[in-house]
Amino acid sequence: MDIPGSDPKSSTTTSLKYVDMSQPVLTYGACTGSKGHTNQRRIRGSGPFIQFIKAFCIATLVWVLFGKRYASLVRHRLHRYWEAEVGRPDPRDGHVVKCINGAEWTSEGAIYKEAVSPNLSSWNDEALERANVCQLERPESQSGVGIFTPNELQKGRWDHEEHLKFNVTVRFPRPEKDSARLINDFRTAMVLFSQRLDDLTDIVHFRKITLQTKSSEITAASLHAERAHLSTFNAPISGSFNISTVEDANAISKNHHNADIEAGFEPSPAMPASSLRLTTINAGIDADVALYHDVNHEPSGLIIRNTNGPITGDIKLYSHQGSGGEFIIDAKSVNKAVNVNVSNQPIESLVKLEACTISAPGSVALALPFEGDLLLSSLWGAVTVDMDSALVDPSREGNEERKEGSFVDIMLDFCYRSIELLLALIIMLLLSGYLLFLLWIAMHVVKDYCNLSNIRVFPEVILRAAACFAGWEYLYGEGRPVATVRKFLPGMPTEMIKANICGGKQIETKHKYVERT
Repeated sequence: MDIPGSDPKSSTTTSLKYVDMSQPVLTYGACTGSKGHTNQRRIRGSGPFIQFIKAFCIATLVWVLFGKRYASLVRHRLHRYWEAEVGRPDPRDGHVVKCINGAEWTSEGAIYKEAVSPNLSSWNDEALERANVCQLERPESQSGVGIFTPNELQKGRWDHEEHLKFNVTVRFPRPEKDSARLINDFRTAMVLFSQRLDDLTDIVHFRKITLQTKSSEITAASLHAERAHLSTFNAPISGSFNISTVEDANAISKNHHNADIEAGFEPSPAMPASSLRLTTINAGIDADVALYHDVNHEPSGLIIRNTNGPITGDIKLYSHQGSGGEFIIDAKSVNKAVNVNVSNQPIESLVKLEACTISAPGSVALALPFEGDLLLSSLWGAVTVDMDSALVDPSREGNEERKEGSFVDIMLDFCYRSIELLLALIIMLLLSGYLLFLLWIAMHVVKDYCNLSNIRVFPEVILRAAACFAGWEYLYGEGRPVATVRKFLPGMPTEMIKANICGGKQIETKHKYVERT
């Protein structure tokens, strides 16, 4: 039996050569069934990592040389296929009254004369012909306009020449009398459309209005409504809003029914009477709100939701009866400041205000007539209350009785009363713990599989595990099956990797290493 480090012996069947090793070398002993003799050889891998690098370089070169040409051919074929595609409504959009194609399009008045004017522009006539603008009707006297184009998500990305630009203008006629024209329900749901409302004071009053978009801003010069819901994300919301109830429930114009302009949104959620809801993400909300309340109706409400965007609100509270009323104000954000200023409040009114933010400052300013409790809390930030004791409420007139029921709740850093934020935090913590647990299990499995149990340094574990799986070092533990040993030792003869004989124990030596040739 040849022992590493011993003197060379002549052999008629086997020639031996010596290799000087300056570092400890891992060798592997395998037992055969021939009277305890052990054959040793230096294991040399087939270099899978080097082969992978070579294959990757070749694939990259092929992609650079032929990828652009192939993409051009595919784009040309898709362009030929799109020539027959035209955007069309489906049954969910409602009954189609009339559709105008690009070839028949005129500048204005093709759908709703003097009401809705969708203007289209394009880079070429072929793209314009694939668009349809349709007049739609739904039950309960709902009328609307739909813009339809081929679904690019199914056909691929459009070229720059395929882009279309739409500019939709909705016009409201001036009222014949002194009172504003009443619109029962007006909704827009248009992706990537910025929406702007001009000053409609004394012209239009909406019983309900819903404006929805994505990645585009919403601005309102002056919006008068009983219920309003404005929603977007990655874009700001700003404007002046007047929210009040409408006394005459039957004062719906005979010439204008429910207006509906939609493009891919679900109906807006139910909202209480006389309320305003503003929602966005990753952008700011700046609102000047006048909130009215009638003592014969439900409380008037203002709800503002934001994430990674600041909230700035100047709020004025009014009562149709001059005094009294009930108001609910709820403003929540994450990672940005919340600033709420209540500059006016009716006397003897009930106000419930909740302002909340996380990892950002918050401030609330209250009107002089406010009487009630303050609840201020912060997880790690300072909480201060500034009050001018020289100011006197003129409505008190010597009566020191307090108005019970009103309160202000200001929470900084952690909104413990916000159920949705609390649940989101719990879910994030559970997922983080679960991922760490899986990582811990994976590390132990890898260390056991690659025989790295004695290594404590994390970077060394990663490097040795990568070497193990890449075949740079042929490590295997005791009791490893034959198939696994063959996977790591592709060049070893079968008689040298018989399992259950010696189990592949590792032998470390600083002596010369014998290689069989």
